Amino acid sequence: MTIPTSIVQPDLTSIATIFPDFDAYFESAPLIALAAAKTKTIQFGYGPLDVVRRHPSMMAQMFNTLDHVSGHRVFVILANGENKQMKPYGISRKGANEKLMDTLPMLHHWLRSKEPLTFEGKQYKAVKGKVAVQPLGAEPPQVLLAGGGQDVLELAGRYGDGWMTYIPGSMEDDPELYNREVTIVKEAARAARRDPDKLRIMPLILTVLHDDPSMVKKALDNPFMKWNALGTVPSGAMFEKWGLKHPYGAEWNFSRDCIPPWLSREDVLDACSRVPPEALPRTVFIGDAEQVFERLQPWLRQATDPMIINWATFCGLEFIEGCRREEARLIGMIRKLR
Repeated sequence: MTIPTSIVQPDLTSIATIFPDFDAYFESAPLIALAAAKTKTIQFGYGPLDVVRRHPSMMAQMFNTLDHVSGHRVFVILANGENKQMKPYGISRKGANEKLMDTLPMLHHWLRSKEPLTFEGKQYKAVKGKVAVQPLGAEPPQVLLAGGGQDVLELAGRYGDGWMTYIPGSMEDDPELYNREVTIVKEAARAARRDPDKLRIMPLILTVLHDDPSMVKKALDNPFMKWNALGTVPSGAMFEKWGLKHPYGAEWNFSRDCIPPWLSREDVLDACSRVPPEALPRTVFIGDAEQVFERLQPWLRQATDPMIINWATFCGLEFIEGCRREEARLIGMIRKLR
């Protein structure tokens, strides 16, 4: 989890009284299988999954299995992972980007064919490797990529079914940059003779969304939101571009340098106390549904599957009802655009 468990304490958030450890997640695949057995139309997103700890053949078998179990209602999201998922367990992230480059063409084969594959990648290899379990129907489960950089964007268009990233912080709080990156994905699809209009463009919209302005202010004052400003930008250099000073410096990189479970409460609260207030509106969309929707307009021009995360709900049980009301209103506004 992005948020260090050391600050999931009742004096900072009442959520801790019912959810005391934000790292205590069940494995998603069996939960999807259980939920799929009880539903008929809901889609399930599985991920983001890192490609460092799983060979593409294992992922292909899992994805095709879930495709059967769910009745073709599962899509998956892949990424190259972060050190917080690996370093505590003695797993090296070295070569993570190369593993992502290898994984997509291998999955592209195994999700569509049970013919053996021989593949010589930079990190992953196969010698007449076969995944006999095939998708439920003619179409394989969709595979989206998460992350940034030219290689990832082009890979998403060439082999993937779409692209996901969180906004606004990962895109420098710049909707024009976001739209240019979407265009790179689509141009790569077009170059591979694929239909760019079939790609799923999925911005993960980070918000502090509530119908009471005093509750919005209360959420923004919470250490969770200060930490969010650090954890939802790729590096400290982003603050520098905004004319701000990052508590850990411009060279700090979240994926490489941050291991939240290793951070003490004192260390986290000290960093949070040094987060410039101006960083918060750069990293989340703030306000009620109308305010957030107005700011979102340029970000949604090419979006097909926007998703909302409301960080205010992490700040306490007392936020939940007001958050739900505004989330429902914002979802209704976004749906009218589609």
